[in-house]
Amino acid sequence: LNQGQVCAASSRIYIEAPIYDRLVAGFEQAVKSLSVGPGMDTVAQINPLVSLAHRNKVAAYLDDARAKNAELIGGAAGPDANGFYIPPTLVI
Repeated sequence: LNQGQVCAASSRIYIEAPIYDRLVAGFEQAVKSLSVGPGMDTVAQINPLVSLAHRNKVAAYLDDARAKNAELIGGAAGPDANGFYIPPTLVI
C-alpha cells in the first residue's frame, strides 16, 4: 500500500486510570488479531523487518522490557518461511 514507508508503531500511549483496563483489553484483542506474513501477502497486516540486525535490535528491546518486569502480550508469530519476523507485541 505505501511501500513500507509508513510506520504505525507508537512508542508510548498514556492512559488515564479509569479507562486503563478497558483500553488494554482492547489493545490486546487488536494485537492478537493481526495477521503476520510476507510483504507480498495481501492479507498480512504485519510484515518482516528489513534485516537480521534490525530483528535482533527489536528483540533486544523486548528482552530488556521483560528483564524490567514489563508484561508483554504477543500476537501471532511469523510464518516458518524465511524472514525477520517479530510478533506484534504490546508492552505494559
